[in-house]
Amino acid sequence: MTYSGVVSPAPNADASCLIELRECVCGGPVRPLLIGSFLIQGHNGEQVPLSTTLYRCARCDLVTRGVDFTHPQAKSHYDLVNYTDPGNEDEWREKRRIFFDWFCGLVTRSLSRPPRVVMDYGCSYGHLLDRFADAGAETIGVEVAPAMAAHLQRAGRHKVFASVDAAELADESLDAITLIDSLYYHEGDLAAFVATLARKLRPGGVLLTRTTNRNQTYRLYALRWHLRHGRWREGAPIPRRIIGDSRFGFSQRALMPLFQRAGFKRVAAHRWEHKRKTPVERVRDAVALAAYYATAACVDVSPGLVLVMRK
Repeated sequence: MTYSGVVSPAPNADASCLIELRECVCGGPVRPLLIGSFLIQGHNGEQVPLSTTLYRCARCDLVTRGVDFTHPQAKSHYDLVNYTDPGNEDEWREKRRIFFDWFCGLVTRSLSRPPRVVMDYGCSYGHLLDRFADAGAETIGVEVAPAMAAHLQRAGRHKVFASVDAAELADESLDAITLIDSLYYHEGDLAAFVATLARKLRPGGVLLTRTTNRNQTYRLYALRWHLRHGRWREGAPIPRRIIGDSRFGFSQRALMPLFQRAGFKRVAAHRWEHKRKTPVERVRDAVALAAYYATAACVDVSPGLVLVMRK
């Protein structure tokens, strides 16, 4: 494996999970956009930030981190983050209670009835599945973080699997599929994965996905750094609190071709998420939403994006 020179392995860490990207999943060429840290386990089990390159495709706007997420060292990341710790379950339940209530209602309204069979990809603690189960639905969860999957399997309320393939679902067997902050962690071929989801949905079924919506923010951040330093072929360093730890960075422009090629049609796009917010967050979201409409969607920096798709 060769590296472009903008990727620097952290000390005391296995850097074999790093990859250099030249082509996007859409077939377009990619260029380094950002440099951001990614947490893995060091040789002694300690938390180590690994410097990684994030590449952007100008054709479809998809941002992809140069990490092989199927590599065992990359998978060790899931043991280090707080959203996979069973001890934090009550905190996350309260933190996302309002959002999950709204999201569950959005699924029901999109179907014009409560779903009978629903799958949540990246189900984490299972709190969204709990709401569907309370309404009488058959619930299936997919969770790639081993500790979380084991936790849910011990609880026994939902059918939980490590992958969609492991669930062995029949085609056209699901009324609804939900993906909340999980699509951008997918480890394999993204286009093939979305096509698989389409096959599992019944005709008229719905898929709802929530992702962060930071691609335009990334580009503005990188532009400021490049103008200041002039090193246009390198990725711009960015704090982890902004870049997060995902494999992909999405925008509506990046997402829609993926879903359209798989046979989905967009029903709605929501940029104002119903969730617990501080006053500062409410002002931030209101300004972002106003900018989106005032510029006819040219400025799209809303923190979150919820897309409703129908098969």
